[in-house]
Amino acid sequence: MGQWLESGAQNPEQPPTEHEIQKFIEDRLSKHKWLTAGVEFLDAIPRTASGKVMRRMLPGQTPQGGVKAKL
Repeated sequence: MGQWLESGAQNPEQPPTEHEIQKFIEDRLSKHKWLTAGVEFLDAIPRTASGKVMRRMLPGQTPQGGVKAKL
């Protein structure tokens, strides 16, 4: 399973656009580290009481095609 890059914009009056973020990443990282899944903007990152990111609550974190299990 891949990891998600978490970032925050400190200027809510003029947040960066998706294109600006993609360009920033492409200019500084090698191609295999680019954001191939795109950029998604959230109002807030869901966190637990201890401050950890609740990854299962992030958009797009539900398994595609249901749960698979070997019995």
